[in-house]
Amino acid sequence: MEKREILIIGAPDNFVGKVFSDAGYEVIPYYRKTLISRKHRIFNFPKMEYYLFIKNIEVEKYKLIIIFDFIYAEDIIKYVRRRNKYCKIIYWLWDTIGSAGVTNSEEGLKHFKDLIKKQKLYNFTISSFDKNDCIKYKLKYNNQTTYRYNLANVKLEFDTFFCGREKGRINYLIELNDLLNNVMINSKIIICLTKKMILKIIQT
Repeated sequence: MEKREILIIGAPDNFVGKVFSDAGYEVIPYYRKTLISRKHRIFNFPKMEYYLFIKNIEVEKYKLIIIFDFIYAEDIIKYVRRRNKYCKIIYWLWDTIGSAGVTNSEEGLKHFKDLIKKQKLYNFTISSFDKNDCIKYKLKYNNQTTYRYNLANVKLEFDTFFCGREKGRINYLIELNDLLNNVMINSKIIICLTKKMILKIIQT
């Protein structure tokens, strides 16, 4: 499958969106940025599909459409399938279900469980990098995507480095850090409580 046959619906301006756009894939936002659509998102009004950015796109020409996790995912999936009966649709989870903003509330988890039941109805697949979530919710497993940096002229201080939010994995990370250090692999692990802490570390 060629890159021009793949469409990604997500956040083009964030880290993940840039990973794909830099690789040559087309990445578009979920919704058109208008005052009306913003109010609809804030107050959770119905008929969100009126503001879908994808309405400006020729959906029919794509063979694969990847949709990043989002609170109004069903609106997008339903609209895509209505316009394109034959493409493969993947709903891609970038976080664990227990920590993702769209699923870590009681209402969000309820909507997600309803979405799982509709995979056959809309003929799409839900994909996750977390093996435990895949087993528990019977999801499709996929490795997480990352970005390869050019560090040719940088002196490396550590063999391995990790910086991320606490998602119920702190004990595992500490155990992993100890294991690496015991086999003479110099590792550094930073666990942040918020996204702002991560951005501050990256910017400094």
